[in-house]
Amino acid sequence: MYPEWHVNLTSAFIVVLLMGIFALLGGRFRYWIILILMLAICFFSPLQALAMTSFSMHMSVHVILLLLVGPCMILGLSSTHRSRQQRFFRWLKDHAWVSWVVGMGTMWIWHIPVIFNSGMRSMAAQMHHGFNWTHFAEAVSLVLAGTIYSAPVIHPVPECRLGGLKGIIYLVTACTGCSVLGLLITFAPPGIYRFNEMMEHAAAISPVTDQQIAGLIMWVPCCFVYISGAIYIMAGWLNIREKTIVS
Repeated sequence: MYPEWHVNLTSAFIVVLLMGIFALLGGRFRYWIILILMLAICFFSPLQALAMTSFSMHMSVHVILLLLVGPCMILGLSSTHRSRQQRFFRWLKDHAWVSWVVGMGTMWIWHIPVIFNSGMRSMAAQMHHGFNWTHFAEAVSLVLAGTIYSAPVIHPVPECRLGGLKGIIYLVTACTGCSVLGLLITFAPPGIYRFNEMMEHAAAISPVTDQQIAGLIMWVPCCFVYISGAIYIMAGWLNIREKTIVS
């Protein structure tokens, strides 16, 4: 029997909090719709139920939050002048290493085996006892990390974006970071990640295969997005240089 759509206290609070943050940032209406749809898929759909039974599905939710929901919160910002907000994002652009460390560091920290296993143990224990603080902290931190990381490369205001070689290096090094983490998860010896020992595993595949798929989900989609972004920035950079040389 397939899991159904379901709303629980923790997931509802996460969605309300994230949409509240988006409202404070002045998010545009059409991105409200996109965000609500993505958050509903992550927290209310059968994917959320599967994420509690399968490491690979759990990783899928992580990637959606980091690579889609977080960046969508930046893309949805208005390009009109909001001095305090833009000062913050210009500061992130000028200190891009901070955004990089926040984005990559958050993903790595949640998947260090000791922290991951402790988090899963706590999440399993809290699953049927009201508010799940571990699930809340994990989900919100991943979205905020994705938001902060993506700001220096996709912010609607050009003055808040990295360009040229800096933007390319920013994205390529992130691809490297996700690739290394994905490879470590994929080829980690069985038993290091104990997801299937702590959660009710109902997948038709073995725990080892499930872990390998989770590692590939971390590796392939993340690298595809980052390399695609780097190629886009490179194309724009080369086009500007060509126009400068011609003129």
